[in-house]
Amino acid sequence: MQLGYRGSVNRWECDENDHLNVRFFIDKHMQTLLGASTPLSLELEDVGLPLQIHSQHLKFLAEARLATPLSGYAGIVACGENWVQVLTELRHSFTEEVLCTCIHKVKHNTRVLTDDLPNYASPRGVTGEVELYNNQALAKMPGFGFLPISQGTVNGQEVNADGLLCVHQYMARISDGMPHLWGHTYANEDGKYKIPEDQGGAVLEFRVAYHTPLRLGQSFVVYSGILQVGRKVQNFAHMFFNVSTGVLCASAEAVAVRMDLNERRAVTLTPDIISQLHRLQLKRP
Repeated sequence: MQLGYRGSVNRWECDENDHLNVRFFIDKHMQTLLGASTPLSLELEDVGLPLQIHSQHLKFLAEARLATPLSGYAGIVACGENWVQVLTELRHSFTEEVLCTCIHKVKHNTRVLTDDLPNYASPRGVTGEVELYNNQALAKMPGFGFLPISQGTVNGQEVNADGLLCVHQYMARISDGMPHLWGHTYANEDGKYKIPEDQGGAVLEFRVAYHTPLRLGQSFVVYSGILQVGRKVQNFAHMFFNVSTGVLCASAEAVAVRMDLNERRAVTLTPDIISQLHRLQLKRP
């Protein structure tokens, strides 16, 4: 695999769990992909990259805490007609522990030799059920049980030189909206928000497909809902729409847990919370 990135975890990149926020994982994966593209004979450029990325599948294997030294490596693991799959790995620079993997499916017409995909990077918990909603209209989202968790307008700090929303900013807007979804999960009977202060959310696996890119100044809304419910693990669907056109820009499925911030472990949900999650579970089209 080719080295494409080196850096570290900054304080301003950390989330409520005091580890690298998911948006910056993707940002560093994208830097790795771009940095290694020339030795991999892909010759990708940031300007057009949001148009070339078809999908990404991430697995979060270990925490990246403050000041962790990071190195990003990339290798091609599959190729087909007009596409390649590139695996990027973010590793601890000194221990070589793999902290996070990302499989990028990129539109490209180069035929190349490929490496084997390691088991630890292979998809595991994502069901693919989010695809059931890909052809559904924006106006139908509430009827399936989706909730609007994030809304806004693409600003100048979120786009590349061509005015396209940067790839990691889709995850950023979803991440910013998650407290709204968890708030419904932990709401009391009177609807008041009550998430335990010693808990936070953590994503184990994430798959996103990019459909139509957003541009500078365009407004968006993210509708999210619960696909599957477990005692520890939940699957969420996220649908990212252009408000003006109603066009689906991105769709994603996340495998997530609630984390005890003191003991750094996944929380087993109470029967009441599980019942609440089942009541919020999405209806199928």
